[in-house]
Amino acid sequence: FVLLTALHYFSEKECDYIVSILKLIYENVKNGRIKNINKIGIISFYKRQSTKINARIHKLKDELKKCNIKIEIGTVDNFQGREFDLVILSCVRTERMTSFITQIRRWNVAISRAKDKLITIGNFEKLNDIASKTIINKNESQEKKEIAVVFEKIIPNFYEKREKFSSIEEIVNEFL
Repeated sequence: FVLLTALHYFSEKECDYIVSILKLIYENVKNGRIKNINKIGIISFYKRQSTKINARIHKLKDELKKCNIKIEIGTVDNFQGREFDLVILSCVRTERMTSFITQIRRWNVAISRAKDKLITIGNFEKLNDIASKTIINKNESQEKKEIAVVFEKIIPNFYEKREKFSSIEEIVNEFL
C-alpha cells in the first residue's frame, strides 16, 4: 500500500516492517544473541520514505547506539561507496515501475552495500509480473539496455530467491 503526499512516495507498511525488524534486533543484541552487527544501513529509493523511517525509529536508533550499533538512513544516492553489516532496502513503489526503480546504478548501489545481510522489502511478485510483461527494445539506447538488465535479471532474481517469512522473528533469526 503506497500513499501519495505532495508527489512524494512512502509506505507505512514497509515502515512498520522495518520498525519491527529493528526492535527484534535490539532485543537480541541486548540479550547477547546477536553480536555481529555494528552498522545498519536503511536504504530507500525515495527520500520521503527515508524521512518517514527516520522519524519512526528515532528512539530506537538511540537505544541501538547504546549497544554500539550505528544506523544510517537515506536514499540510494546517500550510500555510494559505503558498507554496512546489515542493509534493509525499502523499495516502496512496487505497484508499478518508476524511473528510480529501473535504474541499474541505483540497484547496484542498493544491493552491494551489505557486507553480511540484505533484507529487501517490497512486492517482488508485482514487480516480476510487470517486468515479465514489459518488452524493451535493447537496441534503442544504453538506457534501454540498462533497464532491460533490471527487468530481465535483477527483479526476476529477487523474485526467484525471495524467502517468505511467516513472521518478523523468522527474519531476525537468520542472524542467530
